[in-house]
Amino acid sequence: MRQAKPVLAPEPGTVDADAERALWRCVDGLRAEGVRVVSAPTSGAADERLEWRDGDWCRVPIDTGS
Repeated sequence: MRQAKPVLAPEPGTVDADAERALWRCVDGLRAEGVRVVSAPTSGAADERLEWRDGDWCRVPIDTGS
């Protein structure tokens, strides 16, 4: 079985303190579910990214333009 591509998270220090605390809670939760979360993948390594929307982190597709 092929492992799903990881989810891309913002790099530490690139969001405000409240969003970063929530980001780590989100990342911990995803990892507990078996999702691989990375902050600096190689090109094309992730299909989704975490985005801060309305006070919460959401998984959104990465638009590859193809």
